[in-house]
Amino acid sequence: MAPNFADSFWSGDYAGGLGVLFGKLQQGVAENQQVLTIARMRAEAEDAYGMKLGDIGPAADRITGGFGRDDGASVRKAYDGVRTEMVEAAKNHRKIAQSIRDLVVAPFSRWMKKDEQSLEIGDEIYNSEQVKKIMTHLLQTIKLGDTKVPILGTYQNTTSGADIVEYFQKFLGATSVSHAERIGQDLVSHGFLRLIGNVGNVFANSSKMFYQWRPKGFQLTGIPEKKPTVGRTFSVASNSDFAESPVVGSVAEYLAGWNPLNNQHPNETPGDRLRREAAEADERYKQGHLRYLERCELDRLKAIKTIILDFSGTISNVIPSLQSTVDNMMLYQETVQPLGDLRYLLENYRTGGFAPKVIVYENYYNSADEQTFGVDLEARARGDRKRYPDLEGDAARRSVWLVDVPLHQTHRVRDALNTGKPFPIETLEPYEIPIIASVLKLYLLELPDSLVSSHNTLSQLRLANIATLDALMTHFTRLIELTSADEAYISELATILAPCVLRPKTETSMTMEEKYSYRLIRDLFAHKDAIFSELKRASSLNSASNIDTRRPRAISTDESNRRANMEARQKAIIAAGGARSRATSPAPSPRGHRRDRSSGPPAAETRFPVQTSPTATTDSARNSRGSVRQSLEVPSSAEASPVVEPNPLHYRH
Repeated sequence: MAPNFADSFWSGDYAGGLGVLFGKLQQGVAENQQVLTIARMRAEAEDAYGMKLGDIGPAADRITGGFGRDDGASVRKAYDGVRTEMVEAAKNHRKIAQSIRDLVVAPFSRWMKKDEQSLEIGDEIYNSEQVKKIMTHLLQTIKLGDTKVPILGTYQNTTSGADIVEYFQKFLGATSVSHAERIGQDLVSHGFLRLIGNVGNVFANSSKMFYQWRPKGFQLTGIPEKKPTVGRTFSVASNSDFAESPVVGSVAEYLAGWNPLNNQHPNETPGDRLRREAAEADERYKQGHLRYLERCELDRLKAIKTIILDFSGTISNVIPSLQSTVDNMMLYQETVQPLGDLRYLLENYRTGGFAPKVIVYENYYNSADEQTFGVDLEARARGDRKRYPDLEGDAARRSVWLVDVPLHQTHRVRDALNTGKPFPIETLEPYEIPIIASVLKLYLLELPDSLVSSHNTLSQLRLANIATLDALMTHFTRLIELTSADEAYISELATILAPCVLRPKTETSMTMEEKYSYRLIRDLFAHKDAIFSELKRASSLNSASNIDTRRPRAISTDESNRRANMEARQKAIIAAGGARSRATSPAPSPRGHRRDRSSGPPAAETRFPVQTSPTATTDSARNSRGSVRQSLEVPSSAEASPVVEPNPLHYRH
């Protein structure tokens, strides 16, 4: 499965991966200049070569007493033919130079200039001509007036925020007020607008907040700007040069913030203001730009491919004698594969897959009960009173696990669930099943350590990790079996689940090429029953060994009989335990039983029951097969041990 562009430039500190990406994009700018330099200098060389070829004939004619005296000699015809070919070659080379300038240098230069001057306004990209057209219509249509600000004076060419929003909704297709405010904020950021009478440069839909159109817009459109008239009374705003001073502008905006009539939040405390500004900044930075950067890089590579094609085609159409050279250039043109170059960038410069690092808030009592994502799996299981956290049901079929869900939709569901408290199933009803499956994958990626730790073997995992892994593999093996999935689907599913189950602590170039995680998932798919049966058997032997080590025993002096004595003692312990528990243990479930849901009613059984207390379970509860299984519960008391090792004598092999 090829790596995804938007999922390949992440790192633990977020800045490292993006730094690599922007470094490569900056390298692309230099590559554009190199391609343009080659085309321009080749045109200059062809033009100079053509001029030199054109000078050969007149220079030869200035020599008297030569072929001009012999009109009928065959050598004269050969000379005239060579001279004529020289003139035609000069014309051809000049034609090559002009064609390169018209078909390669000029279009590519315009494309580069347009790409550099393109602006993003309201989630759309506009070039300089489109921006000029929009600003011309805007300044000719919208109402411009004068606004008087106490102490600061009168500002010309101003418009209220409400009138600007109305224009955006009517002429620029703004679908909502928030969309129109984003367009206005982009105009402020690009230097076309500025807020007057208040501190800051935030654009808002308000009839009490006025914005001044900056000279940049008038200079771009050619529309004359209304200048302030010189009056007899001095004011700060009466002198345009003085008013445009950055020092005066900053002081004026700062002083304007003290006017309670112009303040949009008059009763706001410093703490409320900081929280509001943080929320506004959070909304501005939520939009992801990786897909936009991917499109820009792909367009650049396609443009270079087109330029090389036109460059080689121009020469091949004019000079057939250079066919071999042109064939090589055409070969070079054919080797340019934009998608292949993009894949090369990902394979050689990617810094790691998407594995977010969640900062868990812990209060004074070292509790993270107000957060679900990023919390240690065992701690989350204790909070849910389960051996593994609640997982969504198996109603979704195999296609939902392969859908590439946008990150903002996944985080919308994550924010709804990230409360640290159990949530009703109705919370997930408004969302599509692929989004819920993506939230589960995000939850596994945000665990402090992967579900299968890279430092432990399966037999050394904690019980909560084993139980969760068992529940997941039961669902996926059942999904593969019921839907008769083919090998391609199983391989793609294992590739997607691999980083969710086993991932390294630190991504390196070596770990990104390893296939251990993928092979582990394939082994779990193929040998799930055998693996988890062995894990239960090993857990039983470990528990029996722990019981044996707590009993005092005499040291045998005969080393040859030590092993036989240990095996005999082990069999006696297992036989005694089986006799005590066989009469009271519940009947085993059928071997072919599979769970229909990952999270069900409390009566559903789990593969790793918890025995909270050896004396708390009565015979009637043990003999009741339809009753609520108490082994799924975790002691509610904070002082009780959160996890008790299951009694191996309760398993039948």
